[in-house]
Amino acid sequence: MRRLKEMQESGVTIFFVSHDSSAVRALCSRAILLNAGRVHADGKPADVLNRYQKIIMAREQAYETAPVEEAINAELTTGTEAVADSNYTYRHGDGSAQILSVELLNDARRSVQLVETGDPLTVKVRIVFHTDVEYPVCGFMIRNRHGIHLYGTNTELQEIDFGAVRRGEVVEITFAFECWLAPDSYSIVVAAHSPDAISFDWVDGALFFQVISATRMEGVANLNATASIRRVVMKSMEPGFETTEETTGVLHR
Repeated sequence: MRRLKEMQESGVTIFFVSHDSSAVRALCSRAILLNAGRVHADGKPADVLNRYQKIIMAREQAYETAPVEEAINAELTTGTEAVADSNYTYRHGDGSAQILSVELLNDARRSVQLVETGDPLTVKVRIVFHTDVEYPVCGFMIRNRHGIHLYGTNTELQEIDFGAVRRGEVVEITFAFECWLAPDSYSIVVAAHSPDAISFDWVDGALFFQVISATRMEGVANLNATASIRRVVMKSMEPGFETTEETTGVLHR
């Protein structure tokens, strides 16, 4: 940040691309919002960031009012895309595979959009392959509402070998994890690709979910910290200091 400020003060024009709204607000005198490859807003950073936030919230509300199971069932029946156009934010790939459905499940295997921090969750992805693929890779990634990547993994990193997958074959992959995220809104990205990152099907904003917690915290992750205190009474003596202690333990979780 300091270096960028120095460059600005020297008269350099900086083209800064970011999902970090705080950085955009702090550094930029002008902001441009791109949505689906088009200019959606251009102006003062505060105004553009407000438009950005409205888009994010509108997508979350659209998802909540259109249950993903209904969209999946309808689209599987008609043979069209199972991830509804109104739900995801961006999609690309060469068509070698198609993501049919994405679900976020709790430990009772029920679809959820509201989770408690620390809850065990499962992301279940179903993919149909339109061509023969020797070594496909499937993964997911979690982003916060500012678009910052918080966590991601895939079958290659998990050392799961599909083997050869044939045209017309449907594969289901599940990723289980504990959701130690701080309270906020999040989105899930899912993708199927080759080992050298050639995208078969990549879906941004496939799902949205909200994390809540009864415990207040700051940041993006819940490290489940505990705290304790002690009172230390100092008595002055010559030639140095002698310390005596009264200790009161307080534990907060």
